[in-house]
Amino acid sequence: MCKEKTFWPLGKFSGSLTVVNRLTIVQKQHVFRNSPPSPMVICTPYYNRQTIKVGLRAVQLTLIMTVVITTGVLTMYSDLPRDWVLDNYIDPYTSEFQLEWPNDYHNAEIWDQTLEFDTPIYLETHSHTNHSDGSLTPSQLVDWAQAYGLTAICVTDHNNIEGGWAARNYSETLRSEGKPAPLVIPGVEFTCCRIHMNFLGIEETIKPTENWPSDDELKSVIKKVHALGGVVIVNHLPWSESTEWGRKVPTLMHHPTPDQLLNWGVDSFECVSDGVIDLQAVRYADRNNLMCVTATDIHNPSDTVRAVTVLDGPLTQKNIIDKIRRKSVRSKSTFYYDPIGPTGAQIVPPHNNKRNKWAPLAMLNFGYMWDESKGMYSFVDGFCHERKFTFRYGAAFWTLFWIVLGWVIYELIRAIVVGIAGSNSCRRRRPLQLE
Repeated sequence: MCKEKTFWPLGKFSGSLTVVNRLTIVQKQHVFRNSPPSPMVICTPYYNRQTIKVGLRAVQLTLIMTVVITTGVLTMYSDLPRDWVLDNYIDPYTSEFQLEWPNDYHNAEIWDQTLEFDTPIYLETHSHTNHSDGSLTPSQLVDWAQAYGLTAICVTDHNNIEGGWAARNYSETLRSEGKPAPLVIPGVEFTCCRIHMNFLGIEETIKPTENWPSDDELKSVIKKVHALGGVVIVNHLPWSESTEWGRKVPTLMHHPTPDQLLNWGVDSFECVSDGVIDLQAVRYADRNNLMCVTATDIHNPSDTVRAVTVLDGPLTQKNIIDKIRRKSVRSKSTFYYDPIGPTGAQIVPPHNNKRNKWAPLAMLNFGYMWDESKGMYSFVDGFCHERKFTFRYGAAFWTLFWIVLGWVIYELIRAIVVGIAGSNSCRRRRPLQLE
């Protein structure tokens, strides 16, 4: 096997060339017949230069894999398009969502008292928009509520009231145009590493000063909400006090007890959150004459309403806030709960084609080789738990093994193909025409 190399003699050459073998040419006295002389082809060994070239390609492969893996990891922390389309994903006025809420409700306790409402209000007390960690815009959230037949919704972004204002403006615009739309009550989910509480019926953002606010700070903000005319609801106790994934501590550590919160002046507890009924909260609310509220805690369009708070009276913010407010005589209220949720009415948004461009890069992060756990996000400053990073050396070894094996196979096939092609090229060359 050989590598072709061509050169031209310069000027007159008073000698001759005799081909001894394929790799050696010796000189004799001779003169070329034609001027300028024809080029001569000399076959030189092929493999004596391939070691350096293979090494260079190995370096290139290493650099390419470094860039690919780095790019893939960076996509995990980039604001890439979502898997599904956010725009025009739902028409809340179609027959698909003509749900029928029953008009007779039974308390979730040992008695069986039927409550009847002349003008029932179907209230959602806990929702999020893209002003915090929700995926829906405020207007899309209003459409979501209308689709599920809710007549009132509280928008409670984490430590931010602006999403509630935007949703209220959109709802009021629809209603001014004669279109049905739920009443929007702006609020804030007071979020930190100790507790999550919904502040409803206020017109300003109230947020923690640190990840772990003191008891005195919590007492102070509860009093401030009441001074502003709002109410305080303690959120999702089962979630808050459950074990954080991969750890042996609660999701929200050092959470105040229900008795502490009751003494500090909270108005209500979530008795159903994200489809999970908290019977302890139901019984606690009954013993202390508090109103039970339900919460979907919606973040994505596919979140389904499995419970709704049912109130009576005019559809106004004042009536709803007054019903929730803690008082000596409990308001006439109940909640409807269905663990299955509405059959066939779940919102499944279509695939977002804009993500196709970035999806291959997002898949190149080799996330199966490592795991990063930061615990619960505080929404104040960083995370609530210690960061844990685990690297799976076995997965990394086998990944490199298959990459190197594929590269070796490629090099072998390339050497065979290029070598055969080079050998055939030398054979096809005509011998030098010498006199």
